Amino acid sequence: MNSKQKIMLITGSIAVLLIAIVAFTFIRTSDKRGEQQGRRDIFSPPGSEDAAGETAEEGIEGAKRMLKDYMAWSVYPQSSRPLLKDYEDLIDHSTLKLRPTHMVHVDPVTGKLVPSAFSCLAQPQKHSVIGGDQQVITLWCNRAPDGKFVPIKIVEATLSKSTPLGTQRQPSPNLNDLGENGDEKRGDNVYTMTWKPTPSDWGDMDLTVKLEIPEEKENRVYELTTGFFSSPRLIAEFTGNFQEKIVDGSLIISAELNVLTPGLYEFHANLFNVGDEPVAINRVKKEMAGGKQWVDFLFYGKIFHDRDVNGPYVLTGLRGERRNLPINPTEFAGKSPEQMEKLMQESLNRPEAKQPNHEVMPSWDKQYKTQDYAISDFSNQPYDGPDKRERIKMYEDQIREAETASR
Repeated sequence: MNSKQKIMLITGSIAVLLIAIVAFTFIRTSDKRGEQQGRRDIFSPPGSEDAAGETAEEGIEGAKRMLKDYMAWSVYPQSSRPLLKDYEDLIDHSTLKLRPTHMVHVDPVTGKLVPSAFSCLAQPQKHSVIGGDQQVITLWCNRAPDGKFVPIKIVEATLSKSTPLGTQRQPSPNLNDLGENGDEKRGDNVYTMTWKPTPSDWGDMDLTVKLEIPEEKENRVYELTTGFFSSPRLIAEFTGNFQEKIVDGSLIISAELNVLTPGLYEFHANLFNVGDEPVAINRVKKEMAGGKQWVDFLFYGKIFHDRDVNGPYVLTGLRGERRNLPINPTEFAGKSPEQMEKLMQESLNRPEAKQPNHEVMPSWDKQYKTQDYAISDFSNQPYDGPDKRERIKMYEDQIREAETASR
């Protein structure tokens, strides 16, 4: 292995580590939400993940298509996007709507998977358990095609917690159909589990249930797993105070919050019209100090024109997360591969490595109503900024390279 290959390998390892540190505790749940919607992240430019690969494979036409797609996408800033009705995970952001799983078993003769007549669902009430919240999970199985809930026999139920430090089995959960401990109705074939975290219960929580369906005579054991995120510490909260103004043809609504734990935060806010029609969403990434302060949510002017909605508008769905990296990527600046590798190892002993690297603050789902705006109050100009110009140049360079390679 030559020195260039070694540097690339170590740099790649660093990138993998940083991605794992940032994403570990919420990527699985995010993936489930993405699968639920069947679409990509609306804040990511089209082709951002595989632009280079597509260009190499499809040549000039691929590069030109990506530039065209990006130009259409970038009429709004990356952080301020239209909000559509089918973006259910952004509108109903606190819940995770899962689909029933069609249960299958292995044929003892052929060894192939054979579908049963039953589907089952373990549904968490909340996407994340925040602060002193309590999680409720309901479990049921039904029979196709009538959809009637059928009796089930729980063979085993386990709850586990996963963090970058490893996976730990939690005390056995109590699933019951007795009309108690959170269960709404005795004997309705819907089992219920309630769970409240202790201050140390942060991370991805997985409930795994092994069950039998007595209607089947073969006593087959099926397994079903569902998950949610636990963030028990109160890190910040919105106060309910707001300000608003128009700047350069865009609407800015400022929300006050009280930060108990300083750090790097990511916030989201939804904007509707008074008829409950979704209009726009804004994402803000900001380093926050402790105490009361303001966060500015910018809703780009052209969105109001393209959605054709006058005010007043309603701000709701404010939520935020805190990222707590044990290592800052800027620490690698000017370091040799050996120094970077040593720095990575040392970072595992820092206090942050044993703390939650992802924490969620309580959302603010009340409504703030704005002044009575007209569409003409806002700019209809497409977005133009350094990030857009840089990406356009990247695509144009790729087109030129592809044209040169084709000659």
